[in-house]
Amino acid sequence: MKTYRIVKNNWFTFQNFASLADAQAFADGLGAGYTATLAPPSEQIQEVSSADKVSQDLDFGISLIKLFRTDNADYEKANNVQITVPESIALMEKFQGLIGLCQVGAIAEAYAILPGIVIDTIFTQERKDKYLATLQNYLGV
Repeated sequence: MKTYRIVKNNWFTFQNFASLADAQAFADGLGAGYTATLAPPSEQIQEVSSADKVSQDLDFGISLIKLFRTDNADYEKANNVQITVPESIALMEKFQGLIGLCQVGAIAEAYAILPGIVIDTIFTQERKDKYLATLQNYLGV
């Protein structure tokens, strides 16, 4: 794969394609006037190895778990309460699948199940939206 620059007027993007023909087909699909050219060596996007991608996904998954825990602590502080044992168990049951996926770096799968997790007084819609946006940003969706 090589990196190609897709251009129209002052707008451009870089993307990897197998060939110039593939890059131009993509450009043509954007509409009239888009052209594809091979990007110079200094602008080539380096492919991420499988091992590096797994490491990135694992690191992100752990950071998401830390975000969950931090938000729980912030909830306690903001409301001057401590999450009770029953509330903690309920949260753990609710997040068990999501946390498991994060622990193994299955980020796309975690993103897929998050919308189905029911909100409550601790896991609010605001928190759910925050986590969805965080996952969308990481996944580029």
